[in-house]
Amino acid sequence: MNSIHILDLLFGPTQYKADEKKRGYKDEDEMWERRLETKERLNSLAK
Repeated sequence: MNSIHILDLLFGPTQYKADEKKRGYKDEDEMWERRLETKERLNSLAK
């Protein structure tokens, strides 16, 4: 029980599936657009 309390202190309250929030995308196209932008940014940093 102490280890769980320590993890709560370090990382905040436990996340449960029921408490999970949906991502802020309007639709699937916006999700892919953002994902590809992020991928391009990360690839440019790796060069």
